[in-house]
Amino acid sequence: MVSTKGYLDYVLEQLEAAGFNDARCRAMMGGYLLYVDSVLIGGIYDDRLLVKIVPGGEKFGMEEVVPYPNAKKMWLVGEVDDVEALADVVRVTVNGLKAIRQWPGARLPERSGEMTITINLLCIVVPRRKSAPKKNLVR
Repeated sequence: MVSTKGYLDYVLEQLEAAGFNDARCRAMMGGYLLYVDSVLIGGIYDDRLLVKIVPGGEKFGMEEVVPYPNAKKMWLVGEVDDVEALADVVRVTVNGLKAIRQWPGARLPERSGEMTITINLLCIVVPRRKSAPKKNLVR
């Protein structure tokens, strides 16, 4: 599942040539996650470009593959060399994901050097049981 930096650089160059100057990546467990327009569109796994399955992408006839065990299926982009075909696939994927995911958690946060951690705690107070009074045992 290890992807090479050379293949990542090639894919990023192809995306830039296709007009996606805002394409970014993050290294993740031997692969790379790809973001376009701050939307996670897929990743590079085993030196293969995979994108998320979205409505409208069926027209490209891409093969469904599993990037790693127990993962959701993704589409294998075979036309990485063809800049126009790659641009069409990425455009449909980004637009499809934007239509599906309308919440802020679906976007890559801007790097500000700060990290916010939210911890929700639930505290339940249970009153102590009163014990029965002790009896004097005198004989």
